[in-house]
Amino acid sequence: MKIKKILAKALPNRTEIQAKLKDSNINKLLHHHYLWHLNKHTTSKAIAIGLFCAMLPIPGQMLVAALIAIWLHANLALAITCVWITNPITMPAIFFFAYQIGSKILESKVKNIQFGSDPSTMLSQIANIWQPLLLGSMIMAIVLSLSSYLLVRITWRFMVLSNRQQRKKKNN
Repeated sequence: MKIKKILAKALPNRTEIQAKLKDSNINKLLHHHYLWHLNKHTTSKAIAIGLFCAMLPIPGQMLVAALIAIWLHANLALAITCVWITNPITMPAIFFFAYQIGSKILESKVKNIQFGSDPSTMLSQIANIWQPLLLGSMIMAIVLSLSSYLLVRITWRFMVLSNRQQRKKKNN
């Protein structure tokens, strides 16, 4: 499978990460094979977890994704990597869209937000928008994670069937 080989090369491997965390207590958790294996189960769960956490308007999204990946037996590196969809370039647009979704559902007026350098102004702005932002973010997280999970599972199945057909053609 080409995609599986590409993912395996692009993601950090088990030994690299375990070497960095050699003396850490978390290293014991990282010995489970399912955290590093790429199959349709661990891959689909990891992508769904990563995209879910990417939509959360909280600091520490990668840590949350890592903990959920360990808990749900998903590929750890892939879950953390998928969180990077939200980065300093994409984050404003993603969270503004989430805020608009939440405002529409809550039937509240979309407010013009001006973030300045003053922390008290920033906190008051966040206090005014947190409910629609959180609601919109959760809706986006659920929709994106469920649809990505299904898409990965369907695509994986299609590729397996396609590979089988190609092997049958070669053998005949």
